[in-house]
Amino acid sequence: MERGISNQVSNLVTNQVTNLVTNQVTRMPLRSRPLSSSLVFHVLNRGNEHNTLFRATADFVHYSRLVLKYKQKFKVKVYFYCFMPNHIHMMIEPASFNVMPKFMQGITLSYAKYYRRQYEGDGHVWTGSYKSKNIEKDNYLQQCGLYIEANPVRAGIVNNPEDYPWSSARAHICKVVDPLVDPCPYLEPSY
Repeated sequence: MERGISNQVSNLVTNQVTNLVTNQVTRMPLRSRPLSSSLVFHVLNRGNEHNTLFRATADFVHYSRLVLKYKQKFKVKVYFYCFMPNHIHMMIEPASFNVMPKFMQGITLSYAKYYRRQYEGDGHVWTGSYKSKNIEKDNYLQQCGLYIEANPVRAGIVNNPEDYPWSSARAHICKVVDPLVDPCPYLEPSY
């Protein structure tokens, strides 16, 4: 029995050394993201330990500009968004699966640098890697969008979603032009 285990350990070590020598190191991603036929995602990211991310209007403006910059750079469509004081929600459709991590990395790293410089801090700004949930192009897509835009109402910040300036609700409810918002081809035009 001991000899069998010893041989298994020896084989394992030999395989690992061989992989290292031949540069065949396999790295695991932080978290696997499920594949689907739909490229629409609900993305969520929080301030570290639920701390405030946006302390002033200028912070919201800076973050919005970053989203616009990286949205254009990576050709990502943003259908819904809401930037709350301590977290963000977006419903996005990247051009391909490999674009979403680059889009989110660009925004989160750029904002973290800005935030640390602005508030003379160090350490983590974000809680960790963003979370994303694949959204199928069905009824849930609209429900998820309404959920995203209703965040400030649920938090008691405003009475109506369209009263919150850092969300896509004004674009959808009041038909106000918002450069962050793309028309969603999967929803009825009346939305």
